[in-house]
Amino acid sequence: MTEEDEMTLNSAGEPGQGPSQGKSSSDLISALVAIIADAAGVVVAFKSDHDPIYIAAGLTLLLCGLGLCFRSALPNDSRKLIAPVLLVMVGAFLLGAFANNAIKKDTAASNSAPSTSPHPTASSQKKVTDYDLAVTKPENGDLVSTFTDVRIHSRALGPGLHVWVLTKFKATQRLYPQGECDNFDGSNFACNHVQFSDPGDNKSVMQVSAIIVDDRGNSILQRYKSGFDSKESPISAIQTSATITVKRK
Repeated sequence: MTEEDEMTLNSAGEPGQGPSQGKSSSDLISALVAIIADAAGVVVAFKSDHDPIYIAAGLTLLLCGLGLCFRSALPNDSRKLIAPVLLVMVGAFLLGAFANNAIKKDTAASNSAPSTSPHPTASSQKKVTDYDLAVTKPENGDLVSTFTDVRIHSRALGPGLHVWVLTKFKATQRLYPQGECDNFDGSNFACNHVQFSDPGDNKSVMQVSAIIVDDRGNSILQRYKSGFDSKESPISAIQTSATITVKRK
């Protein structure tokens, strides 16, 4: 065999240091990188917790891995097309992810912004308004008669709201509605002749509080003059004052 024949065999890929061996090593490295990229892409996508940016990153890694696999199978002349195709696809995925994430943030910000409606509904207004409700007379620790006038302070009430006085023995849970109070100057209410125990029941320790109710609660309380258990209240007060403790003379 001549020297020219040996050179021909080496260039054709026979044992030696010809180009065939170099190509096999390159394909093996590409396959290993493709497997690692695919595995990383799957992990990132599953750990994303539905975040579009992480999902796009995982899909990008998967695309890169698949691109490397296709590159190994393509002829040498076509392999140079893989890089630009992958760049375009990766750019599209990332651009879409960032746009989607920006839209989600804008939507969340708009949903969390406070309402600027100039005419809030009555129900929402009742829930957020502090009427500064308080019993001003008698004061805590005062001595009271069987029938005593009670005074309540509150900020101006809207239509459909009512102030009631409730009394109870300190040692029991039963509340006694004492009637609706009259507004006499816009922010003060008079509840006259509130009954504190029976005439012969001296030295009893009593408690008194005020509540604000709507029209429905006002109607219900009219039927409970004989009292009700505080743990099974038939009404839901819009606001309740602090409780004042008094003693019977």
